Amino acid sequence: MPRPLRIGVNALQSIPGRTGGGEVYLYNILSALAKIDSHNIYTIFSNNKMDMNICPKKENFRVSQRTLSGKTCFGRFFLEQIILPLQVLQIHLDVILTPIF
Repeated sequence: MPRPLRIGVNALQSIPGRTGGGEVYLYNILSALAKIDSHNIYTIFSNNKMDMNICPKKENFRVSQRTLSGKTCFGRFFLEQIILPLQVLQIHLDVILTPIF
């Protein structure tokens, strides 16, 4: 069996009640992935406002939660343009999915 892929999910833009259908989409895609994939490793990058129930309770799913909320333009810029790329390099991700814009 090939080595597990390290897959990142950028949920930094997810703010409960403010991202509309994106929040529902994120929950559903993570739930579906948890049902069909126990091999690859998923890291969900979130701000401190994200509902942690959105992340499946599976061994191959992890959350990297930041202390910034991402509500302000500066917060979003800082999280997505500085913190996220550094984390991606640090944990050697193979691919990253950004479902919410």
